[in-house]
Amino acid sequence: MRKFVLSVLVITLLASCENKENKSFNVSGVLRNAPSKVVYIEESDITTGKKTLKDSSAIAADGKFTISLNAPKDAVYNLLLQNDVSQFVTLINDASKISLFGEVCIHTDL
Repeated sequence: MRKFVLSVLVITLLASCENKENKSFNVSGVLRNAPSKVVYIEESDITTGKKTLKDSSAIAADGKFTISLNAPKDAVYNLLLQNDVSQFVTLINDASKISLFGEVCIHTDL
């Protein structure tokens, strides 16, 4: 009987363990008046400062985009537009779904 109870306890503990290797998150949103048609996501290592491009998504005619990533741990991510070196959004993947809505305003000198 003890072996049975111990076996059930071990199986229950193993089944309840979260597999961090398969953690994923989804960034979706609408970006109106974007000057480019592609949005990129890069991971930023806060200890080394190294930035790694992870994925990209086309921006549809209505401004919608979706990016899904597998990430084993919470990290800092930046969204960038094609042909632009500066990020327009910095986020942390602490939720499974992240939604963004924005509009690009282009100012010209007169």
